[in-house]
Amino acid sequence: MTRNPSQLVFAGASVLILAIALIAPVYLYMHINSAKAYIDEVQSNLSAQAQLERTDSLTRQALIDTQKERDQLDALAVSKDGAANFISAIENEGRSVGIKLEVGNVLITSKEGLFDTLSLNLQATGDFTSLSRFLKLIETIAYASSIKSVVIERKDEKSGLWTLTAAVSVPIHK
Repeated sequence: MTRNPSQLVFAGASVLILAIALIAPVYLYMHINSAKAYIDEVQSNLSAQAQLERTDSLTRQALIDTQKERDQLDALAVSKDGAANFISAIENEGRSVGIKLEVGNVLITSKEGLFDTLSLNLQATGDFTSLSRFLKLIETIAYASSIKSVVIERKDEKSGLWTLTAAVSVPIHK
């Protein structure tokens, strides 16, 4: 059986159409899945971006809401470069109540958290009332100072002088 050229063309076209009919759905399926994966990725990125924006907004609001408390906390600690001024203030307090004061063993200790610690030892000589007033001034200084130890002893009964030895610490900004 011989086929004429038009039958061959028709048969070839039929095979080609059949192949396209079989391949087209597979290609469309793959293309649709690829597009769906891209859309899912974009949605996931948008969701993550929206979450970041919500977190950013909440963080900004928390900063605004806690500004007063953070300012108060900052005021309780000596500034990063204010250790010399703090020591000078203590020396001025000593002079204001009429005692002789020596500051020694100044040490800044690094700690975990917001603040380091400035520690110093105080040695003072004066009458008992003046030493007591000085101690009260140290306790009520503007910073969150802590008196770690204090000893008040009579130096000389004839002169009426007493000595005060104290270890004081205060938080200092990092």
